[in-house]
Amino acid sequence: MINTELIPSEVAELLRYVIPQNIKLAEEGHLPIAYNIEGLPGISKTSVVKQVCNEFDTHYYIRLNVSEIEQGDLVGMPLTQYKMCKGEECLWVSDKLLNNYILQGYSATGESRMSYSKPEWLIGKEDKPCVLVLDDYNRGMSLLMNSCMRITDEQQYISWSLPKGSTVILTCNPDGGEDSFNVSSLDDAQATRFLTIKMKPSVQDWARDYAEGKINDSLINFMLKHPEVIEGSGTNEGEELKKGNLRIWTKFFLSINGLCGNLSDNWTKVFNLGQNSLPVEHLLMLNKFIEDKLDQLPTPEKLLKSNTEDALKALKSVIGEGNKKRVDISSILSRRIMNYTLVNHKSFDKNMVNSYAEILKSSYLSPDLVLLSLKKTTKLFPNLLQDKKLIEILTT
Repeated sequence: MINTELIPSEVAELLRYVIPQNIKLAEEGHLPIAYNIEGLPGISKTSVVKQVCNEFDTHYYIRLNVSEIEQGDLVGMPLTQYKMCKGEECLWVSDKLLNNYILQGYSATGESRMSYSKPEWLIGKEDKPCVLVLDDYNRGMSLLMNSCMRITDEQQYISWSLPKGSTVILTCNPDGGEDSFNVSSLDDAQATRFLTIKMKPSVQDWARDYAEGKINDSLINFMLKHPEVIEGSGTNEGEELKKGNLRIWTKFFLSINGLCGNLSDNWTKVFNLGQNSLPVEHLLMLNKFIEDKLDQLPTPEKLLKSNTEDALKALKSVIGEGNKKRVDISSILSRRIMNYTLVNHKSFDKNMVNSYAEILKSSYLSPDLVLLSLKKTTKLFPNLLQDKKLIEILTT
């Protein structure tokens, strides 16, 4: 449990708890807690926060990149306020509004103070809590990071406050370690103002939560076959495999989308597009994947929209049976069918649901993933619980 890194879906589960919990803390008179999501670049730290925030209709999502903005963008512009009184009623008024209040019968007391206008990003978003993401927190200028300290800890800055029950979330890259990043170190005065959650990449989360429906099927399959390209712990010709970056792989996949009809014949273009941005050994793994014709596996959509007999024949032809069963292909297609169903279940007709059930009952998919699929989809398709064999799988 020491120095545990969480995958994106685990971080999302925590956020689903802490964002509503901050509302409760505020209602009880406590200051809400800020959180810092720390991890390597391109692993969807910010995307996870946005995804969870979009699930709530109780919060605004506001993102500020601390490495790109200036002091005034974060805290508002400085202004002078004057104390104005009318009888026993007194208030502080900026210089631009002085004449209006004088015409209403207010008089200046001679007292003045420096204040800050409400920042533009907060105007019009005061009626419900917000999730304020201070992105790339430790890449900001020192002065800007110091300004963040009060917002992070107290959810206010001199003359304005965040809406009650808001949540501040920082994202940052690690300081030190094997990877070197152009970031500022956080001292205890900064680091003790929030709780830190360390995050690591997950190919499975990427395949389900982002890639399904956006990235070509064959390229998703490659990543699911070789998660070590991103997550590490793999070897290539006896040497430890260098870790890749999901962000740059995603950009690469999108760039070659138009070549996916025939990756083999277009390999030169594919290689030239990726050779200076991706490790060459990773590209050679992709080439081997194509040479083995694994880029031609049937898609989840084709399997689920085919009649059951054709779908099972297609699975048998690529996975095999008995001692010749390709466990790796079975695992890939099992996860792809589950992910496709979770993402597209609202468009399923009766025939697709039936095909889904028959495919799960076949011997071609991974038993563990079949069980996981059933657990995740029986609420989506309650009729699955009327099938004796599927009930047996769930209860065994």
